[in-house]
Amino acid sequence: MVRVSDKFWFRRGRAGIGYRPQTWQGWASLAAFLVLLGGSVELVQWWLGDDTRGRTVVFVVAAVEILGFMKFLRGRAEAAPLKK
Repeated sequence: MVRVSDKFWFRRGRAGIGYRPQTWQGWASLAAFLVLLGGSVELVQWWLGDDTRGRTVVFVVAAVEILGFMKFLRGRAEAAPLKK
């Protein structure tokens, strides 16, 4: 029996930079991240309005969430092969 932690959830993309999900756990975590990101942006816009302060807070919240997901992703992705 394969444990979930033994298999990588993401792999390198075939072209360009970045990673893509390769298991259902990867797809589920990506979907959860997108729902969280969209929900938090909508919540901040509803709470603070669409003025300059609200846009700044939305940018900061989105940046923190994206950086957090990138850290999460790197822990569950295959290491990139070294190019010769």
